[in-house]
Amino acid sequence: MPFVMLMTKVCAQSEIRTNDTLHSIEAKDTLPSDLYLSDKQTIKHYQEILEKTNNQLSLWMNPYAIFIASLGVLFTILAIVVAFTIYRQGKEYKNLINESIKKHKIALDKLITENKLQLENSKANLDRMIEEYQLKLDSAEDKAKKAHILSFLRKLEEQKEFIDTKIREQKHSGSDKKDFLERTPIKNNTRFYVKIKLNSPVQAFTIYMGIIASDEKLYWLGFSGNTKSKPFKNQEEFTQHKIYNSEEIIINENIMDNFRKGFSSIDIHPKLVEKIRVRGDSMDLREIIFNYKIII
Repeated sequence: MPFVMLMTKVCAQSEIRTNDTLHSIEAKDTLPSDLYLSDKQTIKHYQEILEKTNNQLSLWMNPYAIFIASLGVLFTILAIVVAFTIYRQGKEYKNLINESIKKHKIALDKLITENKLQLENSKANLDRMIEEYQLKLDSAEDKAKKAHILSFLRKLEEQKEFIDTKIREQKHSGSDKKDFLERTPIKNNTRFYVKIKLNSPVQAFTIYMGIIASDEKLYWLGFSGNTKSKPFKNQEEFTQHKIYNSEEIIINENIMDNFRKGFSSIDIHPKLVEKIRVRGDSMDLREIIFNYKIII
């Protein structure tokens, strides 16, 4: 009996433990299921984060991206090098230009000095020759000889007038006008000195001065050759005509006197020569050489 009761008691306790174990297992299979699902979602989100991170890391380490970044760095370095090179070359080029200007200025100053010395020597020689021939003229008794010396003296005087660098030479052909800017003030003794080289003694020409007067208007004072002998005159132009019959023409006129002669009816006076105008022959179209200067 006691053994049977003992076995019965042991079996009962074993059944109770077995039931408790089953209940425990069922509880584990039912209650933590939400927690299990939550862990799966967490793992899924974590995987997504890892995938995105890996993708970003792979993008940074992409060879194409590295190539583009390298090109950017290379272009930046090249831009800096080019900018520095341009700056250096520009500075060297500027220094080279300055040195060249200095050398040319020295050469030009030397040339001007030499020309001035030559001009002074030429003027001195002409003055000496004029003085010598003036003495010969005074001592000459023969009329023909005096006339010859006087003609030579006049040529020397003309040559003296054209010896400086203010002589301007212009070439022109045909009757169409050609203007040249002058801008020279006029005083009481200002003269208009012209030497004209024609191709024949009958070739026609005209040379004008465009003069600004005290009323601020433009007037034309002209000298014409080999067309007629009477002057042309209106309110804005006064041109004197003459038949020269020579291939070389010399005009040496006081501007103030000729302006008063042409525009005496108007209460004005000339202020400055604004421009020079030349015309050639309408038939003989060969080129005419005009040498002129305004002597103040």
